[in-house]
This record gives sequence, structure tokens and C-alpha cells, in this order.
Amino acid sequence: MKHFRRICLFSFLIACVSTRVLAQDDLSNNGYKFWKHKKTTQIHYNTHTMLNSAGGEENAAWSFGLVRFRNIYLHKKPIAQRIKFGIDLGIGVHVSHYKSGNEKNGYGVPSHYEGPLGYIGDLSFVESEEESVGLTNIGANQLDLGIKVGPSITINPVGDLRLMAYYHVTPSISLCNSGMMDVTYSFVPFFEYGLEVTYRAFGVGIEMSEGIGNYKSLMPLIEGLMSSDEEEGTVNSKVAIAGMPQASKALRLYVALRF
Repeated sequence: MKHFRRICLFSFLIACVSTRVLAQDDLSNNGYKFWKHKKTTQIHYNTHTMLNSAGGEENAAWSFGLVRFRNIYLHKKPIAQRIKFGIDLGIGVHVSHYKSGNEKNGYGVPSHYEGPLGYIGDLSFVESEEESVGLTNIGANQLDLGIKVGPSITINPVGDLRLMAYYHVTPSISLCNSGMMDVTYSFVPFFEYGLEVTYRAFGVGIEMSEGIGNYKSLMPLIEGLMSSDEEEGTVNSKVAIAGMPQASKALRLYVALRF
């Protein structure tokens, strides 16, 4: 009888130890899988606003973006088994459309935004009504393409729940068209910061983005190169080189996918 009790007690102790070991293995495996999801795809819906140096402000009729980046963690083991610091590296593209209209914004300026040259652009670059007859009015559009890099902190509070905060610097090339005839460009360093909540492969987030660029028109430069009048070409080239400061800010809501 004593031997039977000892055998039962010994078996119970072995079962307890085995269960404990298996539980630790499962926890370790879950943690490994959690931190293994380093790549993120974000689909953005933006409220985008452009401001020029004359005080003009225009909100985009619609704006969307697609971002893809990777977390590069700075240490292998999470701090307190919950926290990791890292550097994010990726690429992002955003497209915005500004519709034409006769409304006035808060500055009392007509809101038919015509691109970064906007309300104080050189009128010599704008086609006359006679020249524009028959051309489709596509409004003003903006394309931003940039490389994202910056620090982030990822927290695993419980289970497969992920909390991430980040600050990204995104040097970008920004292109804008004003109607059919004018295209402007600028190098814009965007500063972006946001919060993301993800459960396993799916999540949501919010981000703020701000940047200022000196937009220049391609048209006077082209006209200067094609002009037979050397003096006129020089004047147009100087205007093109001068450019125009333009600020951009956006509030972005997005869906995050981690596979």
C-alpha cells in the first residue's frame, strides 16, 4: 500500500512538472511567433490639407495611401518579456485629389485650389480660357512617394495584442498637377508619428503627418529650354528656380495587416 501511494505521488509530481514544462514551451513558442511578425502593410484614409504662403488653405476631396515597412528590433529578448525597441524602415505612397469650386475657405480665399502655385502663381503659366477649351478639368492632384525611417516601441501587454508607437522621418518627392497644363515638384521631408493597435495579423492605427516643401514648376523650365528668345528663357528659368513654399498636413486613419 505504501509503495502504491509513493508511486501515485511520484506520478503526480512527474505530471505536474511535465505540464509546467509544456506550458513554458507553449508560452515561448507564442512569444516567438508574436515577435516574428515584423512586416506591416498599412492602408490609409487621409484628411489632407495644403497651405500656401499667401494664406490659402485647401482640403483634399479624397486622399488615400499605401505603406509597407519592417520592424528591425534592436535587441533579441523583450524587456520584461513585453517590450521591444526598434527601427522601422519602409516605403509609402499617398495620392490626394482637390476638386474645383467657387466656395471660400476660412481665409476668404476662393477654394478652387490650383496646385502649389495656387493663388499666387505666375499667371503667365496659366492657360487662357480660349486655350483651355476642350480640355477636361481634372482638378488638382498630388502624389507623394517617400522612404520611411524612424524609431518605434512595441509592447505586448497580453496574449497576441500588440501596441506600437512610432516616429518616422519620410524624405519624399512630391508631384502636383494644376489642371492639365502645369506640373510642380518638390523634395518634402515629412514628419510622421502615430499609434497602432494590432491583434495577431489585423489592426488599426492613427497617424499625423506634416511637411514643408519648395514647389517649382516644370513648365517655365521647359519653356525656357524651348524658347528662341534667350532673355525670355532666362527670366522663366529664374522663376522656376525660385519656387514657392507649400505646407502639407494630414490626419491618417489606417488598417494594418501583419502576415
